[in-house]
Amino acid sequence: MKWYLCSKCSTLLEGSSSPSRSGCPSGSSHDWNDLGETGNKNYLCSKCKTLVQTSSSPSRSYCPEGSSHDWNALGDVGSNTYLCKKCGVKVKCDSSPSRSYCPEGSSHDWNKL
Repeated sequence: MKWYLCSKCSTLLEGSSSPSRSGCPSGSSHDWNDLGETGNKNYLCSKCKTLVQTSSSPSRSYCPEGSSHDWNALGDVGSNTYLCKKCGVKVKCDSSPSRSYCPEGSSHDWNKL
């Protein structure tokens, strides 16, 4: 399984092959980008707030917010749910996620739910 992100409308899908290009809400067809194989580590782009679970750092290509993604490792996927009070990102981690590189500036302010 892989993660696919449309660089036009920011739709994120998980699948075994590239999704259909038809029906992009931003007009015309989707522009899918392969972010990488699904895995057990959480990564967040500090530019577009896309959150994926991969085994290694996702592809930096084609961030919807321009240029390339700026991925930051948050920690291993787990059963505990955390919400950042600043940027609103919700993540499931083994332990408290990394506070580094909040998209809203400075560091994340995680609250365990």
